[in-house]
Amino acid sequence: MLIAGNWKMYKWPGETREFCAAFAPPDGVDAVLCPPFGSLGAGVASGHTIYAQNVHWADEGAFTGEVSTSILLELGVRGAIVGHSERRQYFGETDDTVQMRAQHALEAGLGVIACVGELEAERERGETEDVLRRQVGVLSPHEHLVVAYEPVWAIGTGKTATPEIAQEAHAFIKSLLDAPVLYGGSVKPENAEELLAQPDVDGAHAVELSGTPVFDALWARYPHTTLDASGRAVGLPEGQMGNSEVGHLTIGSGRILDQDLQRVNRAIEEGSFFENAALVGAFERAKHRGTNVHLLGLVSYGGVHSHIDHLRALLELARRQGMAERTFIHPFTDGRDVSPHAALRDLAELPQATIASVAGRYYAMDRDQRWDRTERAYEALCVGRCTQAHSVLDYVQASYYRGVTDEFVEPAAIEERPRLGPGDAAIFFNFRPDRARQLTTKLVDAGFDLTTMTRYQEGFPCPVAFEEQNVAETMAEVLAEHGARQLHVAETEKYAHVTYFFNGGREDEWPGETRILVPSPRDVPSYDHKPEMSAREVASRFCDEIGTGYAFAVVNFANPDMVGHTGSIPAVTKAVETTDKCLGEVVEAVEAAGGVSLITADHGNAEQMLEADGTSPHTAHTSNPVPLVLTDERIALAAKGELSDLVPTALDLLGFAQPLQMSGKSLLR
Repeated sequence: MLIAGNWKMYKWPGETREFCAAFAPPDGVDAVLCPPFGSLGAGVASGHTIYAQNVHWADEGAFTGEVSTSILLELGVRGAIVGHSERRQYFGETDDTVQMRAQHALEAGLGVIACVGELEAERERGETEDVLRRQVGVLSPHEHLVVAYEPVWAIGTGKTATPEIAQEAHAFIKSLLDAPVLYGGSVKPENAEELLAQPDVDGAHAVELSGTPVFDALWARYPHTTLDASGRAVGLPEGQMGNSEVGHLTIGSGRILDQDLQRVNRAIEEGSFFENAALVGAFERAKHRGTNVHLLGLVSYGGVHSHIDHLRALLELARRQGMAERTFIHPFTDGRDVSPHAALRDLAELPQATIASVAGRYYAMDRDQRWDRTERAYEALCVGRCTQAHSVLDYVQASYYRGVTDEFVEPAAIEERPRLGPGDAAIFFNFRPDRARQLTTKLVDAGFDLTTMTRYQEGFPCPVAFEEQNVAETMAEVLAEHGARQLHVAETEKYAHVTYFFNGGREDEWPGETRILVPSPRDVPSYDHKPEMSAREVASRFCDEIGTGYAFAVVNFANPDMVGHTGSIPAVTKAVETTDKCLGEVVEAVEAAGGVSLITADHGNAEQMLEADGTSPHTAHTSNPVPLVLTDERIALAAKGELSDLVPTALDLLGFAQPLQMSGKSLLR
């Protein structure tokens, strides 16, 4: 079986040498590595089979940026990829040029992997066979020719062709040309076995960008399964993607809780929202004073921190209270939990005359003590000492023209609209607390009449529309009841998640609980500039501490999620590879301490970096199941589970009884 790995524009020579030194193909597998041009020599020196990612049809000449067969042969390269979808999409590759590249390379004695496959639009129009017939038709049979079917709609989008789809396409290609056919659409450890079992799938052309040898080895060696981490499995509406707050709360409590998104949705549906004392009170106070009401929060369909439907309900409440003419909106644009350019569409759905300012969440929702960002959002909201815009839609569109996406829209005030001033009432409609705290602190310190959708922090003197749920008998509490020591470790960006949220909304430590906070980098504007973040220190601090005697520990690596939100594929590649190395250190330290590891995620993100069009960056979470690996070969796991099953599984491993309040089930079999 042939497995080819296309590294695209990743792995420098040093990284290539490091990878090749540690890489050993499994028995029965012929592995081909395809590094970028500058790393070909390092790959060849390793003794592995190395292919280039492209080759020209001329032996020499004025073809800047191309590489000839003679150069590749002298380097010791054994073959080349031709016709890759990215070459077709970005560099004008045609069937004719693919034919010339393939023919010349084969005649020169190089092997060829010729890529074919349809775009999503072509598939939706039923043109798959027509596209394949045209692309395969320019190729001639040859003993060193291999075809790679890469459905473009399944590359980097998080989508994968089912084994049945792959088999159908491969069989059709083989009816056109006598050649081995590899599958090349998002091959992953969890789907490779089923894809490669299809009768006409002869191997894989893997285009996964990140090298994850540690996780891949753990997945191959130990019991593993997948966990549902979105929608009803975590107390959210069906199809709603999960998030870090919801995920850690579900994991730590061992049960499915009605999350705040669902609680507010239900209140709107049942009508109690329009009678909520805290919300109605804000309108009544402003009405009594003859002042305005200001609605501020994240405006999108993301459902992670807020939802645009909740803003619509507040506008309806304003109408019922006779305050529609004196109610104004201060939207924060998203770009992380939804598409980076969704704000233009979402803001257009709101009454334009009510929008008084705008700011990207980068400024209005900072949670890492970068108060200069918070100050800029505050200035637009309350003072107007900022850019002035005539129209919010024109301003956001102009931001796009400058290359500024929704998350980073600079705060601006809309001309001739009121600011939040003395005597006004304000309602902060974000339901997730962590990214609302800094701006709330600023508003509270300034003495504004502020009502919040949920309780953002103990001590805020604000009316709260939806109070916290009491979550008893969490994992942390059960461990404390047994007198068992526990360790919680993360860097700043995920520290609240492994402590406050994991512990069911409890701020204080339990007896026997140790918390380690590693500062996240503050010297970069966003984490694509430092994708390793503080992962190495997190791993180091964890490994130093775990050997001192703990019954249980939880550690979170923030990189794949936080860097995934930037939409930068090279940065995410580095983030994932860094995390993989740190994972190896953690698992080794746990094993040395006599323990076993449960390796999982609280939601998806970095596995999908492109939208369905195959080009636009995907910056939001996904609703994909997450993997679970248990590093104990003696134990079997259930075929499928949910996040709420994770802690019951850990309790089962510890031999502790599961509290009745936990609805999750142990996955041990």
